[in-house]
Amino acid sequence: MPAGGKKTDNIRDFQRLTSSFNVPFKINKVDLNFQVQPADAFTQELVKWIDRTYAADWPPYLCLLQITKFNITLRIEMDSVLLTWRNEILNFEENSGHIKMINNTPIVPEKFSNDLLTSVNFAHFGYKKLFLNKFLDKNKKEQSDS
Repeated sequence: MPAGGKKTDNIRDFQRLTSSFNVPFKINKVDLNFQVQPADAFTQELVKWIDRTYAADWPPYLCLLQITKFNITLRIEMDSVLLTWRNEILNFEENSGHIKMINNTPIVPEKFSNDLLTSVNFAHFGYKKLFLNKFLDKNKKEQSDS
């Protein structure tokens, strides 16, 4: 496929869909001229983003988990990330109490329900803990299948 072919097809599909649903939208081709990062660079940025923003929802962790299922060489050393996250979780649980989950959702203990910072931390570290458990379970399954 010639360079730009897929991008042109995507623009045409976008135009077709917006006109089909009568959505007024003027395309700015400058906005559509973006480059997708390689998965390894994206993974590195995603881990940084999770840590910097104190992500307190599951989707970024799920995205990271899905990326780790691919057999690609990552610029980021996952063992280092896992160890750092494990230590952060242990430190948080030592100071604030065990993170409990219901239906894979971290639960904020009643005594912290009025403390916004601690509530966000329970969600953030709870999802990190869920990620670690799912990542380790995935690796155990892969090793037993080998």
